[in-house]
Amino acid sequence: RRKKNAPPNGRRTSRKEIYSLKPDFTGLIRRPCAARETAYAHGAQRFRMKRESALLEAFVGGLRFAAQLGFTIEPETSNAMHELRNLLDDIAVERIWIEFAGLLCGPYAVPVLREYHDIVFVIIPELAVEYEFDQHNPFHVYDVWEHTLHALEAAPPDMDATVRLALLLHDIGKPHCLVIDEEGRGRALGHDKEGEPIAREVCKRLKLSRAQCETVTHLVAHHMFHIPDAERAMRRFLVRHGERHAQELFAIRRCDKIGLGHEQPPDNPMSVAFAKAEKLMDEQLNAEPVFGIKDLAVNGRDLMKLGVEQGPALGVMLQKLLDAVVDGDVPNEHDALITRAQRLMSYSDAARWEEPRSKGARRKARVAGRREAAVEARPSRGIAWDGAPKDREAACQRTPRSGLSGSDRRGSFIVRHRANCR
Repeated sequence: RRKKNAPPNGRRTSRKEIYSLKPDFTGLIRRPCAARETAYAHGAQRFRMKRESALLEAFVGGLRFAAQLGFTIEPETSNAMHELRNLLDDIAVERIWIEFAGLLCGPYAVPVLREYHDIVFVIIPELAVEYEFDQHNPFHVYDVWEHTLHALEAAPPDMDATVRLALLLHDIGKPHCLVIDEEGRGRALGHDKEGEPIAREVCKRLKLSRAQCETVTHLVAHHMFHIPDAERAMRRFLVRHGERHAQELFAIRRCDKIGLGHEQPPDNPMSVAFAKAEKLMDEQLNAEPVFGIKDLAVNGRDLMKLGVEQGPALGVMLQKLLDAVVDGDVPNEHDALITRAQRLMSYSDAARWEEPRSKGARRKARVAGRREAAVEARPSRGIAWDGAPKDREAACQRTPRSGLSGSDRRGSFIVRHRANCR
């Protein structure tokens, strides 16, 4: 006997299979409130779901199709989308991110984002403050939202969705830190650092992976980087950000510059510096670059064979060698790095070449070094620095019973040991 509400063919469809079906937009979104049901087409079979979530996913998918294929959404359907935009909160954020990522990667993404900005602001409410926000700056022709859209429009076709999301959020901190100076010019100093925690919250709410969240926040926090102007500066830039993030930062900076609204001439100082930096990056990437300790010609085992103890001192030594290679003082060759390591190890104490992090630790290291140097330079009198006599008989012979002069006393510990010498 056939069960109630069962499919005609007797086969029950799983939730995973239902969500994998493509929506049928013909007459589907025109009646968004009809019976609170959604029809999905799969061949000649139609499945029904008694919730609006699938319907809402359908019109979010409609935005994705419009961004990818370039078609215009039917007016009645478009009005229904604007009317039901607040119901997007009922959809799983994972599904929203899948559709939104496809939207960002579409060749017609900017017109869709511009027309349906109210729906985008429901997905990412932090972007709402950018809309029609005047920057009060002659270098920016558009408001923050239009500037962001023009920057996104300049993105290359091969830019992935994660980097495009970072480009969409790169100025999200500007409305929170914009100040007007005495001349009436707006300045948003530090808006990159201000936007980092906001971008992190957006990534967490959309439930991006840890790697995607790290990429978006890193690009937002450093998109106002200082342009390297020399080989050493470029090598340090690559070591700090890594090859992939460094290239993505340059891509975002290029789009950000195009999004200003006015074309900069090739002889502009900023354009010349940016072109020089791009050339330097290409040269460094093609010349067997060193991006980290793992790229050095030596490893921890080689240094342990020289006598470096396993632990923090080993990491400090490797970091010293990496800095020397990045600065161009030592080539990335095994023999040269071993010689450099032996030179660093020639000091009597590891604290002399180790750089403590805190100011107090550095001050203690300097005091300890001065004390040790004073002990080595002072003529031996049979008394150790800590006051313990090295040899009682030698100390009694060299130290007169009448006592030492004030200049020879290195502290009250000598007076403390006079009785032992009598």
